[in-house]
Amino acid sequence: MKGVTTTRLSYKADPEKADPRWKDIMSVGVPTDKWDREYEMDANAGMGLSIYGREYRPEKHERPLTPSGLVPMGHGWDFGHGWPATVWVQRTAFNGVRILASMFGQDMQLRLFAPRAIAFEINVLGGPFQNRRDYVDPAGSAEKDDGMQSVAVLRDFGYAPRWRGSKYTERHEYVSQLLKTDQEDGEPMFLIDPRHNVELCQGFRALYRRTKSGDPERNHPVIDLMNALEYYLVNTKTGVARRPPSPPNLALINEVSGYGPWGLATAREGSSGRLIVDAVGGTSRYA
Repeated sequence: MKGVTTTRLSYKADPEKADPRWKDIMSVGVPTDKWDREYEMDANAGMGLSIYGREYRPEKHERPLTPSGLVPMGHGWDFGHGWPATVWVQRTAFNGVRILASMFGQDMQLRLFAPRAIAFEINVLGGPFQNRRDYVDPAGSAEKDDGMQSVAVLRDFGYAPRWRGSKYTERHEYVSQLLKTDQEDGEPMFLIDPRHNVELCQGFRALYRRTKSGDPERNHPVIDLMNALEYYLVNTKTGVARRPPSPPNLALINEVSGYGPWGLATAREGSSGRLIVDAVGGTSRYA
């Protein structure tokens, strides 16, 4: 358009950001393709390419693993329509990830697939593991499988499914962060056993790709296995440690609004004439 000038200005125009150390710090935990799109202004970064292919290195992330009897066994489940999938994962003392095995079914209902998963856990991994954590596709509480909710089917086999909603962006960024970092002891945060995760390893290397819309390709069984893994991971990642809140100081709580330094609080008189303060985090009683 006449009279309009387009200028391409890189973040490196700022002398502080031109220092390579700035990128090293700021790109921690950011997926490579996302960084390239948002900071390097590459609109096509990641399209048609493996979502984790740039961070995933087989020589670093793949090795034979042995289940530990000292920590919980994690199960991740994706119910897919005719493509049920599950993974077996354990966390390290540093909250690192150890993917022991994975399994999927094709043109199979969950009720027929679950016994196969249990048999594999017993015969290959040395289970069944009583100390375990089961995380599933949130849609399993609504979608029907064999006339029942998928989570109800799992409960019939002794699982205790838990779930929460999440978006692909959250899950992808977290997995990318795991792939790019090491534990405090120098070991990778992310390890996978290639002997029992053939399709999942193929997905990390190349087959788990992003479409032009930004969503993963519907490539079975890779997307089902990835979803199962990501459901487990997003439910077991740790947040920022916070100290427990201190009891509220009644002298600083506004009698009208109920707000004070500890958060929302309301005061009322109990049956014994003692003042009861209901506050975020619990109920305290004061004379």
